[in-house]
Amino acid sequence: MRLKLILGLLSAIVVAVFAIQNSGVVSLIFFTWSFETSLVIVVFGGLAFGALLMWIFSSIREFKLKKELKKVEEEKRKLVDKNEKLKKKIETPDSKRD
Repeated sequence: MRLKLILGLLSAIVVAVFAIQNSGVVSLIFFTWSFETSLVIVVFGGLAFGALLMWIFSSIREFKLKKELKKVEEEKRKLVDKNEKLKKKIETPDSKRD
């Protein structure tokens, strides 16, 4: 956990230094849109967009895993119940089973 935090902070520092040192104006063209903006805004915008995409995909994955976990826990509960019933059946004498 700490390693991820340290790597994240180091990455953020590197990106911030890069953006500050390259703060010139750039011209962007996307399909029919064209505008000029600072490279800092482009870099941070790209990072924000990438972080948003990562969050969306990880949330989808987490949702699927939670759904699967609930399914497995329900199956486990049924198997435990079945095991308990079988244990009780084994413990009772033959005369009481009939």
